[in-house]
Amino acid sequence: MASAYGLGGEVEEAVAVVWEMTKEGRGVELVTFRTVLGEMARKGKSGAADAVAFLGELRRKEVLNVSVWKELMVGLEEEFPELRRAGGGGGSENFKIGFRRRR
Repeated sequence: MASAYGLGGEVEEAVAVVWEMTKEGRGVELVTFRTVLGEMARKGKSGAADAVAFLGELRRKEVLNVSVWKELMVGLEEEFPELRRAGGGGGSENFKIGFRRRR
């Protein structure tokens, strides 16, 4: 459901569904995180920064472990290179895992 909201341009609803799922202890698939983050990053002028902030919040609240966080961050950097230039990457340049595909 979160992915459907995100793909439909309803990013706020997608984020709310992700938080609800995590609060209820339901697992959120990696593809859902990728979809929501990608759509969030495409939305508006500060979209990419908002996606990085959301990703950081997911990590701080221990929804994501470090390796999943890094995979998602690298994917954002690959799709939105301006994040790397702006210093939003948090040192993830050493990881080469794609946003749209998983190796």
